[in-house]
Amino acid sequence: MKVRFNNRGNIFFSIILVLITTSVIFRSPPLILLATFSVGYIIGYPVSVRNLENPRISLKAKFRHGILYRGEVEILKIEIHNLTESTLPLVKLQFDIPLAVYLVDRPSEYIFGLDPNERKIFAIPLLPTARGSYIIGPIKLKLGDPFFLFESSIAEIQEIPFRIYPKRIGSRVSKNKSREVFSNLIGLFATKTRGIGTEFHGLREYIRGDPVKIIDWAASARANKLISKEYEQEKKLEVIIVIAAGTTTRGSKFDFMLGVAMDLYEGIIDSGHPAGLTIFDNEIIAEFRPSRSKRRKMQIWSQIFSLLPQDIYANYDVLSTWVEKKGITRHLFFIIGDLEYDSNTTIDCIRRIKMRNNNVIFFDVFGYPFSYQNELNDAAADLASDNYGVVLAKVIGKGIEHENVFKGNSMKFELIRLKSLYGYMDGPYDHVIDALERCLFSYFGKNWKVRSN
Repeated sequence: MKVRFNNRGNIFFSIILVLITTSVIFRSPPLILLATFSVGYIIGYPVSVRNLENPRISLKAKFRHGILYRGEVEILKIEIHNLTESTLPLVKLQFDIPLAVYLVDRPSEYIFGLDPNERKIFAIPLLPTARGSYIIGPIKLKLGDPFFLFESSIAEIQEIPFRIYPKRIGSRVSKNKSREVFSNLIGLFATKTRGIGTEFHGLREYIRGDPVKIIDWAASARANKLISKEYEQEKKLEVIIVIAAGTTTRGSKFDFMLGVAMDLYEGIIDSGHPAGLTIFDNEIIAEFRPSRSKRRKMQIWSQIFSLLPQDIYANYDVLSTWVEKKGITRHLFFIIGDLEYDSNTTIDCIRRIKMRNNNVIFFDVFGYPFSYQNELNDAAADLASDNYGVVLAKVIGKGIEHENVFKGNSMKFELIRLKSLYGYMDGPYDHVIDALERCLFSYFGKNWKVRSN
């Protein structure tokens, strides 16, 4: 077993050299005795350890959930198992954490003892702070001496690669509420086709091959010919989530947009509809066709988790041209963007998408930023009730730009005119379900749950 000085041992060795020199010069018996003991320990301990058989130690490390999201605490589980019959009195566990991960109230090294066949498990809470690909490690297990001067490696994990995905905005919302809101919202735009379904549509003359169970015998007797019942079945609406990337969405804004897209994607899949994703700036930079597979979600995020927007403005003409070129029709588009540029180009893009029998929900993830501040809570409440004059009176004089009030107001009424919906995230602690409920409220009014069922 290889033994070497640690940093503390190097300092101690320098002190011993000074001590030996001093004891020789002054010929002090106590100093000579202390120097002799120190030299004997420095020589004797490594010799005794080198003659020992390497202890068999099992060292394993893994994350509790396996998936790390920015802003959500994850547990790194390190398991140590002494497979020998000998006692290890002083063992040190050390590990390196990247700067993108914050160690929550825990040291980066542990000192403990291991009895024969003992198993120890350390649960280390970590807080991911930045999206990207990182490495934890090396994770080292070292055998130490009573004075912590020497160390010898007995087990090591070189590295654990991992990815930090965008923050999940609506992670605290219950699954039942999420399914209810998504089902009602997507149901507004779902199309129905005639066939064998559950909703009765009408009667028609029997067609050869119709199942016997759909024949209306009473109507057939009256008409003196076979009459079949016709039903309607709801066609699964394909949804495309679109992210408008670019200059105005760089940094934490883009992380927030990816988090919103992740929540939308998961909610749409859970409600039984296929979902896809498209990201653009001045060109289409990512495209994933709609799918109902839950496995597809992680495949998508594994490809875009480290994507960074360029320092260029989003060109909405690229999106509308892409829709026309692909011949996409009868889809629902969730467009995630902001209003920090000319909203007329956004409206023109939505108009062109609507011309192909598609439906659009524009999702303003940075809507009404002045409502984040506590002193403007009343103004935000007035804004929710569409009292824009009152809002304007309150924000004037507070040194806050209220241009976004007009942009959001204009976008909302333009989308109503185009028979589309406008949703907004009311601050960084808002979540997707609240924003979607505001969409339903704007469409149905306060009794949206009753009217949409």
